Amino acid sequence: MVSSGGKLSERCSHTANLMHDGKSIMVYGGWNNKVMFSDVCILDTEKREWLEVEAASQLAKYNHSSLMIEAIPHWRFFVFGGSELEFNESEKREYGKYSNNVLLYTVENESWSDVLLDDTKDGVPERRNSSAIMYDIKKRRMVVYGGYSNEWLDDMWALDVSQIVGPSYSIERIEPARGPISGKIPVIV
Repeated sequence: MVSSGGKLSERCSHTANLMHDGKSIMVYGGWNNKVMFSDVCILDTEKREWLEVEAASQLAKYNHSSLMIEAIPHWRFFVFGGSELEFNESEKREYGKYSNNVLLYTVENESWSDVLLDDTKDGVPERRNSSAIMYDIKKRRMVVYGGYSNEWLDDMWALDVSQIVGPSYSIERIEPARGPISGKIPVIV
C-alpha cells in the first residue's frame, strides 16, 4: 500500500496493532541498525496517511511484544519486554539490554506509564525479547510465552492486568432514568 502524508522511518523489530476503530494500525518502536525508536505512529488505512503521535515512550525498544486491549473507558496498549536502551549522547552507543518491564499507553490520552509487576506471588518473568503474548479476556491477564535471553526460553507467565483494564462491561443506560431510591423498583440496565 502506498501512503501519503508523513512517512514512517524504515525499521524492523517493531510491533503493529490494529486499533479500536478497526481501520488504523499503531506502530511502536523498532530499530534500523542505526537508531532505536521510541515513537508511536498511526496509519489510517482508509486515508492511507501516517500520523506521528506526540507521546513518544520514555525508552527506545525493539523486539518487544505488544497488545491492544479494550478497557473501560479507554483502550490500553501494553508493551512487554524487548531490548531497550536509554541513549547517553556522551557515551558510545550499544545495542539494547533485555527487559522484563511492562509499559502502558492509554490511547485516548496519549500517555505512557509503567506497570509494576507483583513479584511477591510467583516472581516476575526473566528479562527477554521476542516473546509471544496474548490476552486472556476471561481472567483479564496478559500471558507471556517464551522469548530469548541469551538462550531460547520455553516458560509461560500470566500477568494480572485486571486492575488496569477493568471489567469487560459498562453501564450505558438504566431505565427508568429517574425514580425513588428506596429500593424494590425494577430497572433495566
